[in-house]
Amino acid sequence: MTSSTKTFSDVADGKWYSSYIRQAVQYGFNSGDIPMTDGFGTGRYMMLLEGPWKTAELAGAYPDFNYGMSEVPAGSAGSISVLGGEDIAMFNTANKEGAWKFMKFMTSEYAQEEMAKCGQIPVNMTALDSQTVKDASFAPFLEAITTAKARPTVASWSEIDNALTVAMTDMIVNGADVQQTLDQLAVTIDGLLAE
Repeated sequence: MTSSTKTFSDVADGKWYSSYIRQAVQYGFNSGDIPMTDGFGTGRYMMLLEGPWKTAELAGAYPDFNYGMSEVPAGSAGSISVLGGEDIAMFNTANKEGAWKFMKFMTSEYAQEEMAKCGQIPVNMTALDSQTVKDASFAPFLEAITTAKARPTVASWSEIDNALTVAMTDMIVNGADVQQTLDQLAVTIDGLLAE
């Protein structure tokens, strides 16, 4: 899923996921029993796969909680995460002059530096080089975005998401064999991507 020439099978690192899921099952994993921030901040969850905004959220809710950050573990295609974030757009029916002023303000150095204080990585290059960003708790994410990929437009995403949910539930809750389940999931997802 990292490019049009790769399949899910090419980028899924079954060994890492197998190890992770085995540990999750061994030490007790209860998906969704408490919200992610609370589960992590109280030590109930061993890890989160999150973005830079989570650092501000954790600092506000659990200021004394000590944690570390790392890039997504590297598979055969490297350490790759997805880019996300906020979008800003103008509708045809908008007050175009007012909307344009707002868009220019929201992408300005000032607004982007203020958003950085809330855990948002600036899109304004001057703000990105600011001391505010250099000192931010989300600074480790700045390296990760150098290898991140845009989320692909996938017509069958709902089906893929459902297959992922079913497979994860089967492994974690029902104890299904991790490698076998991931191998079958790769075949299912590759088939959906080929449609």
